[in-house]
Amino acid sequence: MGYRHHTGVYDPKYKTSRERREMEDLLSEWYGSRAAAQEITKRTEEPRLLAESLDSLLEQSLSQNNVRLIEMRNNWAKLIGPPLNKFTDPVKLENGTLFVETTHPAFLMELRKPSTVQAWLKRLSAAYEDLEIQDITFAMTGQTPREK
Repeated sequence: MGYRHHTGVYDPKYKTSRERREMEDLLSEWYGSRAAAQEITKRTEEPRLLAESLDSLLEQSLSQNNVRLIEMRNNWAKLIGPPLNKFTDPVKLENGTLFVETTHPAFLMELRKPSTVQAWLKRLSAAYEDLEIQDITFAMTGQTPREK
């Protein structure tokens, strides 16, 4: 497992980290074989939650519009309310237009009414004051062009 026969020290990271072994070989020349593992352990970063790492990665790779769209999806039930929140899904936010897909064509007629669009715009602008949404485009599921 992680037992180092040449030093007699148990280290669970020993077999999983080639870089650590290479560093230990180098440091063992300076500190001796037993002290090298201790020196590496002292200088190893503390464990980080995976969620923190993923948040950092996503912030770097996602555009601000995509981050807002994810927030909107998480709050969709509160924003739109039943029953339409179950049959609609915001899929894209681009150039001030929110693209919303629905699962059934019967909903398209109701959703495309100007009064419905204005009501949704009012709700969304109240919830996201810093987000400028001028229009909402409705389509059937799978018919909105995705970003490449």
